[in-house]
Amino acid sequence: MREFEYNGIKQQNRNGLLGRDSSIDGLKTGHTDSAGFCLVTSALRDGMRVVSVVLGSKSFKGREDASGALINYAFTFYDTKLVAKGGAKLASAPVWKAAATPVDVGVNEDLYITLPRSASGDIKTTVEVRPGSSHRCRTTTTSESFTWSRDRRLWRPCPFTRSRQSHKAVGGGG
Repeated sequence: MREFEYNGIKQQNRNGLLGRDSSIDGLKTGHTDSAGFCLVTSALRDGMRVVSVVLGSKSFKGREDASGALINYAFTFYDTKLVAKGGAKLASAPVWKAAATPVDVGVNEDLYITLPRSASGDIKTTVEVRPGSSHRCRTTTTSESFTWSRDRRLWRPCPFTRSRQSHKAVGGGG
């Protein structure tokens, strides 16, 4: 959308990428003398969302070219994969004094991870359930391990040699 009208006032859109790439759906443009030309761009292709941030450009065109290059780089070299289906049972855990035991452990919503395409073919998700401890959901590829927290944030990638770190992770009742 190149312009938007609200309450009788027409606003021109200053994000030139909107006219050049149909996957780009906008976000924020800006300019100040100290920051230069800035652009935060959002794009969606084949279900994968990418956001680029360009700060300190010397011109409108410079910020658009840099942002377009970042967006294309991300879509070319990265892929988003489903790690765990929301509501699906990933494991069972015994619960002391529960009305019914064991209980199912999983995530409430679909859980995705974005990885370099070279690593996204070998995804394996495991759940560690330890009595008296938090649960961990671990997604591994051939070269890295990712540990997820209860609120679905990626704590950090850690090499397999350090995969026994004590991060909190995803757990839920069934």
